[in-house]
Amino acid sequence: GNRNFFSAMLRVLLDRQRQLRPHFPADDLWLQNLQITRKLELHDGCVNTVAWDKEGRLCLTGSDDRTLGLWRFNGTSHRRRFLTKHTQNIFAAEFVPETNN
Repeated sequence: GNRNFFSAMLRVLLDRQRQLRPHFPADDLWLQNLQITRKLELHDGCVNTVAWDKEGRLCLTGSDDRTLGLWRFNGTSHRRRFLTKHTQNIFAAEFVPETNN
């Protein structure tokens, strides 16, 4: 579960590299040297989706355990775990634009 979460986060960072450049002094070497420094434990199943809010402060995760997780950007703790009425795994979750999260 957590390994998939971090793999998904790394894919998101690499896919959005151009969007990150204005916010972080990032270059290709910096992105290649990313390391796992903490495990975020919340989900009981594989994490299938990771989405960042517009400001990059919050992270939303969805899992095979049919819950959503809302995380602080620094990754020290989750803000909230949402039990959903999904009957299947969650493969997509996003913040709604223009709603102040």
